[in-house]
Amino acid sequence: MIMKDGIYSIIFISNEDSCGEGILIKNGNLITGGDIASVYQGGLSEEEDIILHVHRYNHEIPSVLNIEQDYQLVIPKKVLSNDSNVTLHCHVRGNEKL
Repeated sequence: MIMKDGIYSIIFISNEDSCGEGILIKNGNLITGGDIASVYQGGLSEEEDIILHVHRYNHEIPSVLNIEQDYQLVIPKKVLSNDSNVTLHCHVRGNEKL
């Protein structure tokens, strides 16, 4: 995935019929970000899928995926993009249905 360094607004929609918003920050090969309930950290690699470590810090707000503990999000290398939007189809490590 080719991304310029910067701050990105993100919208996520789950197959659990819920959605959320947050930010992603790309700096070199590092990715960080967060939303009102979680923070994310990971790294970019041209050879491997991206693994984002999702840490829940606010358990009063429901998770978009209905997961209340920390988890890892797998972002496959294959990405759909155009000039201004990127579409990622991700899943939770160990559960490809989420």
